Amino acid sequence: MVKGKVCLDTETNSDSQYEGRYLLGTSLARPVITRCLMRTAQHEGCDYVSHGATFKGNDGIRFELAAYALQPSIKIIAPWRESSFFNKFQGRNDLLDYAAEKGIPVTSTKAKPWSMDQNLAHCSYEAGYLEQPDQTPPDDMWTMTNDPLTAPNEPTDITISFQQGIPIKLVTPQKTFTESVQLFKELNRIGKIHGTQSILNDLGSIAKLSFELLIFVLTI
Repeated sequence: MVKGKVCLDTETNSDSQYEGRYLLGTSLARPVITRCLMRTAQHEGCDYVSHGATFKGNDGIRFELAAYALQPSIKIIAPWRESSFFNKFQGRNDLLDYAAEKGIPVTSTKAKPWSMDQNLAHCSYEAGYLEQPDQTPPDDMWTMTNDPLTAPNEPTDITISFQQGIPIKLVTPQKTFTESVQLFKELNRIGKIHGTQSILNDLGSIAKLSFELLIFVLTI
């Protein structure tokens, strides 16, 4: 919880955005996820941990550097680095076929193949035709926002109090919130109703470039 609080404080306090337009909900979550993963691995006496990052972006590096920082001796299994895995599964459709064959429940379909990465800070989507800049996302894709065209015409008046840049109190017409998680959830609820939380970005090439630059730096 402390690590998660630090990450959320960092994002809200500095309005952090990648390249000035991409929210950091995913990148800030990776060290928190890895911290919980490593706690469990250490508790169970595990020598190995695994992650499903494809290394098309930065997530693989985030997971692995965080794991090594917490326990340098840990060994990491990354299936997308194993030829036996990526030769069998050429892409998302092969994985969807495998999930259907084995009865594994997944939210993606071949018609809507994108993945969703959701936490308190945001929900990001990628894959499929979403990666085509000339394609409009479908209305039923959103989980944390409504279409602004269908949002209420009447506003919801709220008051947010800050201390050293951190929101510490939210007053709504129905209730006052001071606990940080509940405050975040209520703002998300209000933002969804009023359609204020959708940001469209295409930063796939930038993520790939930064990943390649990081590999180059680590190599030299």
